Amino acid sequence: MINPICLCAKAVMLAVLVSGGTSSSAVQEGREALVRGTEAYDRAEFQTAVRLLSRGLDPMTGPQDSLWGVGVHMLADALIEQGATSLADVWLRWALRVAPHVNVDSINFPPAVTNAFLAARRETGESSADSGTASVTWEWSNTAGSPTGGAIRVTSAQTLVTVVLRGGVSVRPGQQRAVAAGTYFVVANADDHLPSQLTIEVLPGVTTVLDFELRPAFELLYVEDFESYIAGSFPPTWTPDANAVDAPHLNRVDESVSHEGANSLRLHGRIAGCWGAHSYRPLTLTPPYDVEVAIRNGNFPLSGCNPSRGAIGVRKGTSWSNPSRNFLRVNSDGSLRSDGGNLNLGSIRPLEWHLVRIRYERPSSSEAKVSYWIDGTYKGFEIVASLRDEDQLTNLEISVGEGTAWFDSVRVFHNR
Repeated sequence: MINPICLCAKAVMLAVLVSGGTSSSAVQEGREALVRGTEAYDRAEFQTAVRLLSRGLDPMTGPQDSLWGVGVHMLADALIEQGATSLADVWLRWALRVAPHVNVDSINFPPAVTNAFLAARRETGESSADSGTASVTWEWSNTAGSPTGGAIRVTSAQTLVTVVLRGGVSVRPGQQRAVAAGTYFVVANADDHLPSQLTIEVLPGVTTVLDFELRPAFELLYVEDFESYIAGSFPPTWTPDANAVDAPHLNRVDESVSHEGANSLRLHGRIAGCWGAHSYRPLTLTPPYDVEVAIRNGNFPLSGCNPSRGAIGVRKGTSWSNPSRNFLRVNSDGSLRSDGGNLNLGSIRPLEWHLVRIRYERPSSSEAKVSYWIDGTYKGFEIVASLRDEDQLTNLEISVGEGTAWFDSVRVFHNR
């Protein structure tokens, strides 16, 4: 008896060819493979049906329409008839990720196919979804559907991306790795980027191509390079305090020294005194966030009651007498003191630019976490007790206790 499903597939194929939807030979060959596969299935030639249907399901050779959906059902049934139930499950999960709209046909196919289809539907619905930063394509070979493994290849313009498969197997951009056919949970990571994760199927004789474009973990809120200000003035977006008010000729935009561009901000605390220079800029965000500052210290001997060559922190309001959190301080000998004083951050040399990055987080209402990078090298983190006014530390502060320091390339990043 002629299988009515096969006749339906032939009718769809004829409609596609007559309508002239796509004239490429690859597309036509794919559609012909589907029709020939249904004929083999109808004759119970399951091995031939698997080979032809596998080739015909290539998404690049035609739409995921009713013919394609019939081919998925037939392939699953042919594999089950040959005892390859686990491989049938892989194909069904793959098909439902590619075309979630395909419905189970429980009338024309046996219960084993219906049950496998419904199980695949549940599993694909529960799998971890990609964050929208990955695309998946497939490259079919002439061995598609044969009892072989497949492969995974990673492409990405972000060369530092590392893709890890369940089990610890890693693949870097430009690499291709042969793997067994099956379902894989994939995680892509890169420094300072949000990870991307997704679940994929690797099909026999097919290369699964993963392309990642990871989103930055930090949103750049603003950059302060002091380039838009008149040399000799104090930048109007910053509020001066203490000696920065009393000695404007020593606290100003300096066009003779810079980390980038032409200008930097010069701050000077009174030598052999107790009157530092402070400058504040409002922070319109809450932790977690990163602050990056380039700092250049002078080398004049210090002897006052505030022997700090420079500091970075946050403060409540814009007065040195208000509560503050001092993220980092440069001591008179160039050594760096962390917020809690418990980390060895090393030291920096005078009259040279150094780039400091600080991450400020609030793990709980009673704690603050501060992490450090000095000139691009991670130095560690420490957990410190929250201040009573921790939630009101809404101004970024750069300051000098004594002597001169220059600040430039100030960047604030909000953690996504």
